[in-house]
Amino acid sequence: MPEVMTVTPPVPPTAAAASKRLFTREEYQAMGRAGILDEDERVELLGGEIIVMAAIGNRHAATSGIREVWIVDLEETGSSRTVAPRREGTR
Repeated sequence: MPEVMTVTPPVPPTAAAASKRLFTREEYQAMGRAGILDEDERVELLGGEIIVMAAIGNRHAATSGIREVWIVDLEETGSSRTVAPRREGTR
């Protein structure tokens, strides 16, 4: 006779187990000061949740660099200029 195996279905989480603990900006900053969040860790506080951010891709890095050049130029000269993105391996 074949062996009968009893399978217990998973128990859905209760409301208490599924609740989130949201953080304030002050708590988030205190975690950084206390060393709980590393300075180089890519995390942000969004809507009270600490979210791990993806690494910056090439496109994001390039547009961020252009924006930074534009802001510095605007602050120094009072005017802006168009900056072409620099390709890797060029100067």
